[in-house]
Amino acid sequence: MASDDAHVLLHFRKATGRDAPLLTETEQSAGLLFRADREIAWLAEADNISPERYGEIIADGWSWVAESEHGRLVGFIATTLEARDLHIWEFDVHIAWQRRGIGRRLLQRFIAEATAARIPAVTLTTFRDVPWNAPFYQSIGFEPLAPEELDARLAAQLAAEIEMGLPAARRCAMRKVLPV
Repeated sequence: MASDDAHVLLHFRKATGRDAPLLTETEQSAGLLFRADREIAWLAEADNISPERYGEIIADGWSWVAESEHGRLVGFIATTLEARDLHIWEFDVHIAWQRRGIGRRLLQRFIAEATAARIPAVTLTTFRDVPWNAPFYQSIGFEPLAPEELDARLAAQLAAEIEMGLPAARRCAMRKVLPV
């Protein structure tokens, strides 16, 4: 258990299959913040990752959740091992629990676990200009990748997101190299 600035006691643990529906629910809640950005406000109502897909991601063994002291799931990080790197597919904190340092602490815990397992890097795709996206990740040591630095997997992921309607100029891939 740990306490953040708002004196919220948290417990971090690996996600289990029974968490999958709660991840979809938490993703939906966190996505409501996109309503503030006219260009991407539609994301607040867009489909989320299904509980079935979350179950598959969780089965990879690298997803973590944050629970309140009362056992309520308040945030999660859903990741899979892709070749040698871990890839973050989704990372959310329930809207009612945001701005308390929960996401930062959860991501730091995840990075510590990945480092201990000698994973060389963590990757993700995100919005380059949304404050709780690329700027947040940069504050934890993630670096944006230039187009020529993208491997085939990340290039394909960005292309799929653009095909789905996300604005190309606002998307980026990022990587955090871990000490091995």
